[in-house]
Amino acid sequence: MYSKIFIFLITGILFISGCKNRKTNSEPGQNDTTAGNYKPNNSFATGEFYFVGMIDGNPGIYKFVSQVQKSGKLEKSITKFWSKNKEKVIKLSYSLNKRSLFFLTAEDYGKKAILPYISGIKLYRISLDSSKVKFIKKIGNGVQVFTMWGQDNTFRVILNTFDRNSADFVNQQTFIFNGLGKTVSSKSKKFNILKEGYPQIIEKIGLTTSPGSKYSIFAVDSMQTSIYLQTNSDGKVELISSSSQRLNQADWSQDDKYLFFSTTNPSTKGKTGNEKNSKIFIYSIDSKKVIKTMDAGTVRNFFATGDLLIFDKGFQKNSFIEIINYKTLKPIYSIHLQDGCGLKGIL
Repeated sequence: MYSKIFIFLITGILFISGCKNRKTNSEPGQNDTTAGNYKPNNSFATGEFYFVGMIDGNPGIYKFVSQVQKSGKLEKSITKFWSKNKEKVIKLSYSLNKRSLFFLTAEDYGKKAILPYISGIKLYRISLDSSKVKFIKKIGNGVQVFTMWGQDNTFRVILNTFDRNSADFVNQQTFIFNGLGKTVSSKSKKFNILKEGYPQIIEKIGLTTSPGSKYSIFAVDSMQTSIYLQTNSDGKVELISSSSQRLNQADWSQDDKYLFFSTTNPSTKGKTGNEKNSKIFIYSIDSKKVIKTMDAGTVRNFFATGDLLIFDKGFQKNSFIEIINYKTLKPIYSIHLQDGCGLKGIL
């Protein structure tokens, strides 16, 4: 029976994670100016974001801050923001509107015999105003955990566990929270994996409608390889990209003037760091064209904030973060930590 379960599991096992802290306490850590490799550019005015890197042997959270002083000097720092010995950050996740930030932690994960497990999962929230960490909820133990943002900026944590009474069934619990971490609802569903198959989670592409609701991005073909931009005021649609790669993620500038989207090769599933399987596009609404295409290789995640486009590449110790100014198209920083780093986690 367990061999049948394993066949279903290998099609989509994914461990996703975040970070843990005491209920009302945050640990800002100390500036670690030797941890990264920085390549400054004076066009970078201000910037602040959180990311995941190794701290004392466990995945923890770093905070990146940069600001141009009145003198014109560029000040920057990378701070070890939060870590704990018995907790591993498995997923750090910004809301689509960049106003909320949650993370998951786990005490342990791996495999027992042929079956995966993840234990001691907890949910936390980082206040972007005060830089404090708040404990939200114990999620529990299971075989998989996923997170997902809704277009309404609600946050979902989805946990799959084997049914205690029958190995033929998988129980799926979904917890839904608002941007402040308050529970909106929760629900559960049972799957007969022999009849229905193992429950697969399809993550949302991202922010498909611009912040001002002027434009939308979508793909109509089943493989999502033909990508269209719609002007919502008159319904006008134009093809902006067509290739063998599928739409993977989308984001916008806050002024609705730039669209960012990534594509990936669905046939490439390896994690060796050698695959050339991703591209990032910067599309100018005013110019009505793609102004930059980056063959990003193993890019995993990205988001835009201010004048910055931030993305991570590579896997495990070879993972790093790149920052560019999307208006000038000039590189700002490249962040390399000794044991790798990423926007959501270290894979």
